Amino acid sequence: MKYNKLEVNLKALRTNIKTALKIIGKNNFFYPFVKSNAYGVGIHEVTRILTEEGLHEVGLLTSEEARSLNSKKVQILIFGPIEKSEEFLSNPHWTPIISSFDDLNIFSQTIMNNKSSHNIHIKFDVGMSRLGFDSKDTDELISFFKTNTHLKLQGVCAHLSRGEDIGIPNSSAGKQIEQFKKIGKEIKKHIPSIKQHLLNSSALLGSFCHDLDIEYGSRLGGFIYGIKHDIENQTQTALKKWSQLDLQPVTTLKAGVLSSRVISQGCGVSYDSLWKAKTDSNIAVISMGYADGISRNLTGMDVLFRGQRVPIVGAVCMNFFMIDLTPVLGLKEKPKRGEEIVIYGKQQNQEITIKEHAQALGSIPYEVMTHISPSVQRVYYDL
Repeated sequence: MKYNKLEVNLKALRTNIKTALKIIGKNNFFYPFVKSNAYGVGIHEVTRILTEEGLHEVGLLTSEEARSLNSKKVQILIFGPIEKSEEFLSNPHWTPIISSFDDLNIFSQTIMNNKSSHNIHIKFDVGMSRLGFDSKDTDELISFFKTNTHLKLQGVCAHLSRGEDIGIPNSSAGKQIEQFKKIGKEIKKHIPSIKQHLLNSSALLGSFCHDLDIEYGSRLGGFIYGIKHDIENQTQTALKKWSQLDLQPVTTLKAGVLSSRVISQGCGVSYDSLWKAKTDSNIAVISMGYADGISRNLTGMDVLFRGQRVPIVGAVCMNFFMIDLTPVLGLKEKPKRGEEIVIYGKQQNQEITIKEHAQALGSIPYEVMTHISPSVQRVYYDL
């Protein structure tokens, strides 16, 4: 529907990128993540802003995403399993991150058959139990690359299962970093120039707040989109640094009023009449539903109308939801058709952060962001 839009503040995106660069340093390894359509924000616009800010490397999940981006102006790290290894032959700016011997052997054979060479990174599993070689595979991998010189091992990486507890003695992040350190040290004996990258958004934020000198490169998603993770081991110094770090929200989700009616006390709203009016109530129908990517679990949560919080009442429908405007308008005033409703973001002096929105759903901001349907128009502004 025409009232539904995800507003994207490109100035905020630029600010967050600059903040990341200030922490990481311009000469250190930094691959921003633009997978899953840049977390729903828009891969082409986000990549354009990144290149304008001097960053010419991005992380994606699949070669399909790389084809969609269709840019030779950026170096692309592809993190998912290899689907068509032959595609890499015509795209030397694509670098696979290989996580299994099956993929490694297939990719190696494709490159060798074409009498070519290609850069690759390899990934180890240090506690995520997802993708990656085991640490016990390190010696075999070193031998493989000594033999298969058509593959140029440029980088080694892993994925932290939890970055928020970095800096805490015996934390999961600390144990995983130590395991990765041993792997990297062994590989570096044979390839001194190897790049090592490990930090995600929460780990970078935690290492910054705790003044930790961690030598590994960063792959950031939520950080550049304005998601400010909590940190553990909250010393006064760390909390001060956390509170002073200005990450700016990049997205605001908006819908509009379609119609309204006054209902009588006891009248039900939406499917199964899960909500019934305790008093006569001014109920508005809003132009967004779960087909647009919002959750059915929004019932009872607040949205913003004219700078005030109002509750969602009744079950969220496929294309609509209803709100109670009685606290703002009373029973006599009707809202205007198309009046703005903010599901998350700022409106006047009020704000519902995406983090608050996600926590109320028992979810995380990344899930909320990536669930917004492509049918919801993205509106970009850079002011």
